[in-house]
Parts: sequence; structure tokens; C-alpha cells
Amino acid sequence: MLDARFYTVPAETANERLDEARLYDGYVRIREGRPRNPHLLVGSERGMISEPRFEYNERTADIALQVREGKAFRLMRNTGPATLGDVDAAHLWRASVVGEMLPTGGALTVATARAAGGDLPARILLAALLALAAVAFAGFGLGASRALPATAPTPAKVAVAFLPAAGVGLVLARLTPGIPLLGQISLAVLAAFVAVVLILRAAELGKLDADLAKKAEKRKKKKADD
Repeated sequence: MLDARFYTVPAETANERLDEARLYDGYVRIREGRPRNPHLLVGSERGMISEPRFEYNERTADIALQVREGKAFRLMRNTGPATLGDVDAAHLWRASVVGEMLPTGGALTVATARAAGGDLPARILLAALLALAAVAFAGFGLGASRALPATAPTPAKVAVAFLPAAGVGLVLARLTPGIPLLGQISLAVLAAFVAVVLILRAAELGKLDADLAKKAEKRKKKKADD
């Protein structure tokens, strides 16, 4: 819901979606997952959402939103018969919209392969992408664990090595609201941790680089003598 925008007229292109004249201002009452105003349109930066269905905590939504320039900034829920009460705007992430739109990222790649060659090439491509991602995150975790000092306990190295996999698992699981955000935070923490370790060990890395340069120079001299 944080990325969704409400429009009064269709906005198919990126420039149209940025046009303030197309954005909706006002209230949106949602019952049984559908807006009561059938003329409102919903979209995001990637495109318009066809047949949008609204959820709150992954259940059919019965809420109201106040919208300014297409973006929801106020959330209300039922507090009694025919009564709506304000909910802290920090809980807007619990509201989501589900519908059909153009795929992106890996889904777009697989959809393109399916359209071009059928299901079999799409499945082969998907398997290859998953294998490549698994190798990449395994290498990321291994590199992060080796960035720790040699005196670090083994459990700490193992925990750091599994941190990328944990982040990806949280993003993919989507078992409860907010899990994808936690996965992104996990990956961000890992990236920050690796950056800090590399900075702290910059002198050691510089020494290692100098040693490698000396060894390479010795090999060149040995070949020249031969």
C-alpha cells in the first residue's frame, strides 16, 4: 500500500503516472476488499493494477483511507457498528493491494521466455536463475564469514555465512505481513557489516596486496633468469 497510488483517470505511461492532475485526493472506503467508488484506479511506479483487491494483514480489507496526491496517509478501521476509528499511520504497511500488472525482474524474464518458447524453456531458465542466485548468495556468505578475524569463534562465522540465505528466505517466505521488509533489513545489515569489516581490515588487505605483488615480481624475475 505504501507504493500504491490512486488515480481518477488511466495512467499507462511513466509520465502519465507522475501527472498530478490524474492523482486522486479524498477518501477511499474499502469494503470486502473492493473500493466503493468503482471509478477509482490503482497503480504503482511499474504500471496500473487491474482488478485491484485490498487486504489488511493478508485478510480481506474493511478499511478507509484518506488520500492526498494519490498516496494514502491516513488509515481508519471499524471500531464498532458503522463506526470508523483512526489507526496509527505507521500501520499503513499492513494494507496491501493485489491484482494483475506487468511482471518485473526475474518474473519478467521467465514470462518472456514462456511467451517465446513455451513452458519448458521458461522452467529451464528459472532453474538456472535459481541456481545462479544460490551460488551467488553462498559465495557472499562465505566471503563475509572469512572477513571475520581468524580468532573469531566458529559459531559466529557460521551465523554470518548464513545471514544472506536468511535474508532471502525472509523475503521469499511472505508468511506474515512485514516479513519482506525484515528480509531487506537483514540483507542491508549484512552489507553494512561487510563494509565495516573491510574498512577495519583495510591495512591488512593492503599488506596482503603488497605481498602478492612481491611474489608476482619474484616470479617474473625467475622467469627472466631462466
